[in-house]
Amino acid sequence: MEIIINMGKADYKCYKKLEGDDNKKDYINSKLLFLRNTIRQMKYSTGENLVEYDVYVFESNEINALSSKTVGGYAIALSSGMFLEFNTELESYLRNKDIRRFFYGKKVPIKKHVEKIIDYILLYTV
Repeated sequence: MEIIINMGKADYKCYKKLEGDDNKKDYINSKLLFLRNTIRQMKYSTGENLVEYDVYVFESNEINALSSKTVGGYAIALSSGMFLEFNTELESYLRNKDIRRFFYGKKVPIKKHVEKIIDYILLYTV
């Protein structure tokens, strides 16, 4: 499924799921599913005045996010760069053991640190 979000002079084609056999697309799709599931759990924990929404991705190397009111709710769209560029940047930062020790201890592998931090960044953004 795709939607178009208009932000002034630009239209962004946003996807609920990226199609194709590509590890990067699989990674982004798994993060989208994580975001939807986590936010849905938070949404239902409030118990009242539920706001309908969905999370999408648009293809761009920029680190960016969009939101728009849609029929029946809201669309939140994150750029593919948010998923992929943060991964690369965080891995390079966390190679420094002094920085890494502040995130879950020194003995945890860098990739595990990166995934946890990315999850928090994405949830905060949404």
